[in-house]
Amino acid sequence: MSMAVGKRKSLTQSELIIQCWAELDAKSVGADELETIGTVLLERFGEGAFSPAAIAGVLADEGLPLRHPEVLDCDTVWRERRTDSFPAETFDFSTLEAAITAVEALSRLGNSLQKVDMKRLAALRSTVLRVQQDLQLIGRSAVGNQEARAVASEASTWLTVWLQNSSVFEEWLALRRLSPEFVQKFSQ
Repeated sequence: MSMAVGKRKSLTQSELIIQCWAELDAKSVGADELETIGTVLLERFGEGAFSPAAIAGVLADEGLPLRHPEVLDCDTVWRERRTDSFPAETFDFSTLEAAITAVEALSRLGNSLQKVDMKRLAALRSTVLRVQQDLQLIGRSAVGNQEARAVASEASTWLTVWLQNSSVFEEWLALRRLSPEFVQKFSQ
C-alpha cells in the first residue's frame, strides 16, 4: 500500500478501510484482505481498530462481495487472540481451590495492568463481568450439583467485589475466607 501515512492520519476508520481496499485491487473480501486492512487500522487506531467483521461490514456496505466463511473464520481467530491474552487459569471456577487460584491470579493480573495498560485492564474487566454474570446464573440455577452452585455463587460475589473495588479486593477476600459463613459453607 503506497498511500502516504500523513494522508491516512486524517481519515476515519471507514474511509481508511475503503482507501486500503482500493489499493488492494482484489475482487472479493476474504481473510487475506481483512488481515491486510486490519494491520493498517491497528497501526493507525491501536486497540480501537475495527474487528475483521466490522471491516467486512464497511466493505459490504460499499457493495463488495464477501467470502463469508473466510470472514467468519478471520473474525473468530481475531477475537480468540484478544481473549487468549489472559491466562486460562484466570477463569477456572470449577472448584473452590480453582476459584481461589483464579481470583488470586486475576488480582495479580489486574494490579499489573493497572500500572501499564489501561486498555487491556478495561478488556479484562469486561471479560470478568461476563464471567461474573455466568457464575451468578450457575449459582442461582436449580440444575447441577449443590457444591458447583455454591462455588459459582461465592465466586460471583468475589468477582463483583473485584469489579467494584479491586484495590481492596485481596484484603476483603482474606477476611471473607475467615468469616464464619464461608467456613461453615465450605468446610469439608
